[in-house]
Amino acid sequence: MLFTGAAARQGWNWELPAFLVMLASLLALSCIDVEMLLLPLRIVYPTFLLMSALFVLAAGLDHEWQRLLTALITAGAWYALFFVLNLASPRILGFGDVRLALVLGLGLGWLGWRYAVLGFFLANLIGAVIGIALIATKRMSRDQQIPYGVFLALGAGVAIYAGPEILAPFASLHW
Repeated sequence: MLFTGAAARQGWNWELPAFLVMLASLLALSCIDVEMLLLPLRIVYPTFLLMSALFVLAAGLDHEWQRLLTALITAGAWYALFFVLNLASPRILGFGDVRLALVLGLGLGWLGWRYAVLGFFLANLIGAVIGIALIATKRMSRDQQIPYGVFLALGAGVAIYAGPEILAPFASLHW
């Protein structure tokens, strides 16, 4: 369903394989994060490298060098932001989330910087709503850690699948 949805949203083009790699990895990482509160390097770094190579190929074949530049800048910005957040409070944000920020920034940045901002916003909104609901129903305590990578993946997924519809009302704004 993830692949079919991505193909339906993106259409067949040279960037689709990079998004399929990203979505498959996010599914695997989310499952691992829920169970172990861990985002393994063995998945995150190869995903980033493979996505990078696929986006370079797509940029070369479709002459989309500006999109590649935006994706790389966004990946760096997400990484820097998460690195600073991890330095400020390593207990709240693990370094696996910092590494995952590279993947998410690259993928969402390819779609445009607004998608990267939307994905980050949605991840935090979804995480806050679910976290509050779990605390309110006493299924979780305020001191308990939550798998933030899952919410990052959900935010990215919603941005990929529903981003155009969510961002459409803001299209007339000149940022």
